[in-house]
Amino acid sequence: MLIDVVDIPSLIILCSVFTVDLIYGSQFKLYNRDMASWSEGKQKCQYVGRNFAKVNSQSDQDAVELLSPYFTGFFWLGLKGNETNLSFTWSDDTPLEYTNWADGFPSLIDGKNCVRMRHFDNLWETFNCSERLNYLCQDPVVHKHYVVTMETKVKGVILGLCVMGGLVVLCCLVLQLPCCKTTAADKLTDITFLRTKDEENTPIT
Repeated sequence: MLIDVVDIPSLIILCSVFTVDLIYGSQFKLYNRDMASWSEGKQKCQYVGRNFAKVNSQSDQDAVELLSPYFTGFFWLGLKGNETNLSFTWSDDTPLEYTNWADGFPSLIDGKNCVRMRHFDNLWETFNCSERLNYLCQDPVVHKHYVVTMETKVKGVILGLCVMGGLVVLCCLVLQLPCCKTTAADKLTDITFLRTKDEENTPIT
């Protein structure tokens, strides 16, 4: 299932408890419940109005690593190698300026010229482009980095309801709305009246 995409009803997104839901302007979005080849991942990112992820600086790498606690597999980056001239370019034809290769990589042999990120140490390695992995998309405009998970959103909703309830009670006490107009003095008067009435009804022996 895709996460945080404009063509999926928000109700479906809210019910996707186990997706990593990056919302409200974060730059990178991990599609951690959808598998695709490298070329399919590129097309799917474009379909939802995003770019295939370009991690071309240390700050970008740090932002992507915020996702580490939420995935357990490899995922595609938008980086691909050229076996002819042994160079790498991003899917938007931007030249490679930053790298985070694992030991022994890159290795442009046997069609392994697409780049994936490892989930256990966030290092890059080349892999067969036809393999189906999760993939990472990138917002071409927004550059804020943070993660909002379903657990965080649920806690936020509960906290918001508690705050709203507290404000309603406070308003009742301050503004003396009909629901709260009975004061302590009124309650004492009622109690005294009831006791007096009970005494009047008590038979004299």
